[in-house]
Amino acid sequence: TPALGLLGAVVVSATATAADLSSVTLKDDSLVVVLSGDIADGDADATEALIKSANDRGRLVEAVRLDSLGGSLAEAVKLTELIRRAKLPTIVAAGSRCASAGFIGFAAGIDKFESYDAAIGVHGASDSSGHETARTEAATLSMARLAGTFGVPPRIIAQMIATPARDIA
Repeated sequence: TPALGLLGAVVVSATATAADLSSVTLKDDSLVVVLSGDIADGDADATEALIKSANDRGRLVEAVRLDSLGGSLAEAVKLTELIRRAKLPTIVAAGSRCASAGFIGFAAGIDKFESYDAAIGVHGASDSSGHETARTEAATLSMARLAGTFGVPPRIIAQMIATPARDIA
């Protein structure tokens, strides 16, 4: 889609390295994929491979737990597509933080769960140098529209649009 093409050229964090991916079996024997760190190119494919591997072993992934302060917006959009396609809930657990491009992954959850002491934040997009341009402003609007399709309340979308990339709301 045109929005994805625009988002592909924009990153929210200047230095993104691949996120740490793992799976955790909870007390009720459910399996949760855990994504921690900056979202970078290839993380959506790695997450999908982890889910497929669990499925191949007869395990069903019940949710995706996020602890990410951002990274590549384009890769976060790919992650949202995976989360929506797999109809997975998203979780931001106690003590975890989820912001910037990571927020889009959280917003994609079919159901969204956050701990009382989790930190979740939004802001506008910037380029790889941390600058806001006409292109990054367009990416922010595309990100806001996408968040709206995931049921993010208008008040939070307004905060995303109004908050400069150097700040967080």
